[in-house]
Amino acid sequence: MTKLSRWPIEKEKMSLFLDDFWTAVASLKSKTEARMFFNQFLTHTERKMFAKRFQIAMMLVLGYDYKSIRNRLGVSGATIAKINNWLEENREVLVTVAKRIIRLKERKIIEMESKKISVKGRSGGVSVVEEIGGELAKSIFDKKKQNSLVK
Repeated sequence: MTKLSRWPIEKEKMSLFLDDFWTAVASLKSKTEARMFFNQFLTHTERKMFAKRFQIAMMLVLGYDYKSIRNRLGVSGATIAKINNWLEENREVLVTVAKRIIRLKERKIIEMESKKISVKGRSGGVSVVEEIGGELAKSIFDKKKQNSLVK
């Protein structure tokens, strides 16, 4: 786990630092720009940890149970519970983000299907879901989970 400096920072200063950070994040204009920004400031391990936490939260919002999350992501039940507890107070923000991501992935799937994309070297090509990859893209096709989120 990442450690903070042992030198304390006044609350007011930290508040200003965090405000600058959130302003910087909000100013990012594309996925590429965001990737470059976070690659500069987060270590490889920190990025992986953040991505896993985010994926856990997304899967919880989409209705996955602890066992499925644990098996798919290789995380402990305690980690899932910690994220779930956070979600109890902050669910609305993540639901909003999840809806945006699902809509973007749906558009990408429709675009890819209309172009009839296939991957070379595999007979019959690959399903669009496999092509896009990721747990969230696969969950788009589970209408029960999707409908509970995007009504």
